[in-house]
Amino acid sequence: MEVETAADGGNVKHRGRVHGVVYSATQEVVWLRLLLSNIGIVPEAGTTIYEDNQGCIALAKNPVFHSRTKHIDTKFSFLRKKIEEDVIELEYMPTNHVVADGLTKALGRVKHEKFLKGLYLEP
Repeated sequence: MEVETAADGGNVKHRGRVHGVVYSATQEVVWLRLLLSNIGIVPEAGTTIYEDNQGCIALAKNPVFHSRTKHIDTKFSFLRKKIEEDVIELEYMPTNHVVADGLTKALGRVKHEKFLKGLYLEP
């Protein structure tokens, strides 16, 4: 899955895709929580989704309509609703701590080995 950097001075770019990844992850969380509740397991708290894009998190948590984000407002409305319903929690995680990057991005040897250790995989 290709993820572009979507922050530009705190604003989400017109062609940014990060919001789409968080939106898709939220849809998966909703489905998994429904599945769990159908088999008698009710999650006590919201599911935490870690995001390295602060602009995306700010738009998802801010209920104010922005004309510059009208093209993605439907997705952010969905995210806001799920945050208010305590289905998800969005938390910031710096890019250098996103362990999955070790398997999805071209990294230097040292950084790649660090991420592999974070996944409990030895280089």
